[in-house]
Formats: sequence, structure tokens, C-alpha cells
Amino acid sequence: MPCAGCSGRHHKSQSFDPFIDLGTLIEKCRLDNGTKLFKNPMIGPNSKGWGACRLQALPNECYQACLQYLDIGTLTVMRRVSQFSRLAVSSIYQYREIYEHAPQALRACLSTGIASHIPLLGLHNALTTMECYYCQKEDPLNPSFGTYLSLFECRRACLFCLRNSPDLLPLDFPALVSLSLQRKSSIKPIHAIRSIAAIPGSYGPYSTPIANATSLVRAQSVTTSKALSEKEMRVLFERVEMRGPRIFHHPLVMDNDESDIKPSPDYVDPTSAKRVLMMYQTAVAFPYLSSSKQICDYGTMCADCILHMEWEENRWINEKIQRIRQGMSPSAPDSVRDFINDVRRKGCATYSVSEDAKIDADVITNRARGQRIASGIDDEFNLPESKGQDQSLQKKEEQSKKGIQSLSIQEHRLFHAQEVLSKKEREFRERQKKKKAAQKS
Repeated sequence: MPCAGCSGRHHKSQSFDPFIDLGTLIEKCRLDNGTKLFKNPMIGPNSKGWGACRLQALPNECYQACLQYLDIGTLTVMRRVSQFSRLAVSSIYQYREIYEHAPQALRACLSTGIASHIPLLGLHNALTTMECYYCQKEDPLNPSFGTYLSLFECRRACLFCLRNSPDLLPLDFPALVSLSLQRKSSIKPIHAIRSIAAIPGSYGPYSTPIANATSLVRAQSVTTSKALSEKEMRVLFERVEMRGPRIFHHPLVMDNDESDIKPSPDYVDPTSAKRVLMMYQTAVAFPYLSSSKQICDYGTMCADCILHMEWEENRWINEKIQRIRQGMSPSAPDSVRDFINDVRRKGCATYSVSEDAKIDADVITNRARGQRIASGIDDEFNLPESKGQDQSLQKKEEQSKKGIQSLSIQEHRLFHAQEVLSKKEREFRERQKKKKAAQKS
């Protein structure tokens, strides 16, 4: 399992990425931002023969202010108009920061055909925002660090949401077209739906090769004129009912390394292997640009959290074997399923590495803690004001700190430094560390 452990790094590892490969993007989409010699000299407002249009007749500051509201696709076309236009686009500080710190985002947008739907300001906002958009949408008071860019809406996303969020469930566009052409289809016209042209390559934890290019859309973006039929629900969401127990998965862990927490023996995972593989084709590694504009942080995963996840998975596997031997039901109870789901979520967490990003992470975390206290989420101490109001506030703050995970690896290490492990788990972690070290060597 690819993991940087708790040592941290400021750059993207060159190990295999189960999502869109950065090397493939460089080969497929070469940007025109490098130094290039032109046959003819550049002409501008002060040059002879300058026939400026009304837009180019504006002062440079106003001209760039207009350009920054365009989308990535239009700006790329503008760069081909003239040397003056190319220089003007390159001078926009939002575009310059994206190119300098996350050129793979530009390449991914252009290579997948989504660039015309992605505004420059939106992509730059994703670059300078640390929190996962979809975690923030689900729980605004519990932020998490997102280290990937979901190409559906060009929003920052974390590993957990990319694999488990229903908002990012992909759908094969040809299947949607076929469904919309049915006589009694509930689906409205689909010409305005954004589609991603998937890039051939190797995806997923198994490094599955995909040679045939296809188009993918976000299932949640499909609009309907009436209630969906069973067939439409099955094609769009691979399930007839949206309710039922949810089982989360770690996107970097192979299926045979996860424990079985199905609610019943005949339970079938609503998301097929094909649909899961599509998910890996819709995201690319995306760093965070700190507020100081000096450090580009790709984040790191915590080795101890992953070891704890592996321990709990292995513990339930062994317990399930014992339950079968004793004639008990092998199905996971709700409490076990909820616990394993929570462990897998924590195993997906990514943390900032650099000191600059830590400062930004502390600001975000403290703001979320303050909002939780103000909203009363962490208030379980209804003490009278006359009996120690300061003590009540202190307890609220301590509980709030426990309820929100830190976003920096430096703060997260303090948690592992204080945790108490059982003898069996400690021995299990040592065996796993030796096993992974032997695999690397």
C-alpha cells in the first residue's frame, strides 16, 4: 500500500498512483508555457501596425482582469491568438500559480476535455483551499485535507470521498445515452451534462490496464422529469433503493486485504468493480498551495493509522472464523460495521507536511472547533453558570479537540505518542513493518 508514513514529504512521490498518472499527462499534453523563440517579434499597443480590438485596447491591468474570468479551455485558445495574448494570459497571477505548482491540473483538464467547463478562478480557489469540498459539504464542522482534484467539478477531494462519496459516483456516458433514448425514459436531455474523456492507462490498486477510452459523467448530475424506474436506478446507481447499510472502502487497499463486513451472506455490493475502476479515472493528485505562496504540499498518510486499520481488519477476519466454527452467523453486526467503516475513514486521512501548511491547518482547525463550541455540538456539560463557567468551557474545548481530527502530521503525531496499544496489536504492527520493509527491499 503506497504510504509516506509519518516522516512526511514536500513533493509528490514517484511511486505508482492508482489515479491518473502524472507521467501519462506529461506525454499526452505538452503545455506551451516554456520559453519559445518566434520568427516574428511580438507587437503590442505601442508597436507599429497594431490593430487592437476593443478588448486589447484596454489597459493591461483591465485586460488581465477580464481574462481571469474565462475558463481554462478559452484561455488556452487565447494563448494561440498572438504572442501578446499569450503573455497576457501567462501574466495572470492565478494562472501562473497553477502552472508553477500544479501543471498536472491544467494537463488533466485539457486531456479529458473538461477544460471549457472549468473557470480559472475556480481551479485557483481549489489550489489554495486545503479542505476536501465533499467532506465540508457533508460535515462543515469537521474538515479534512484533500490531496486530489476531482475532475467532475474541479473540486478538491480526499481519498475517502473519491471512493465512497455518492456525489462522485461515475457513470458510463454511452450507457446514459442508451438509457435516455428509451421510449418512457425519465431522464431529461443530456446535452448539457459535463463528460470526462477518460485517459487510457493503469488504474486502481491492482494497476488494471485500460486501453479503450470512454466518456464518464457524474451520476448525480443527471436530471429527471419523474421518478426513476428500477432499470434506471440500477443503471445510474447500481441499486434499486438508495437506503440500506453503507460499507466504506479504502481506495488504496485491495479487496482481499479488507475484512467482510456485509450485513448478510447474500448481500451484494451495489457498486460493481467496473464502476469502481471508473472512479480512479476521474481524479488527479493535487497539491495545496499555502497562504505564504512558498510551499506546495502534497500531504502524507499516517503509517500508524494504516497499521491500526490493518489490525482491526485482521481482528474481525479472525473473529468471523471463530463465529463460523461456533455455528454463529458470520454477518457483521451494525456496531462492527460502523466501527470498521470509521477505521477505514481514518486510514484514508491525509495530513499536511510543511510548516507553512501547518499554520494554515491550525487556523482551519481552530475555526472549526470554535464553531462547534458556539453551535453547542460539543456541549454535554450543562452546568449552571454559578458553578464554574470557566470549567465548563474548558471541558467543551477539550472534547472539541477530540471530536476534530488535526490536519497536520505534526499535530497528529501527538495523538499516536499518547495512545496505548495492546501487546497483540503492538506485535502485529512490528510484523507488518518488517513485512513491508522486506517488500520494498
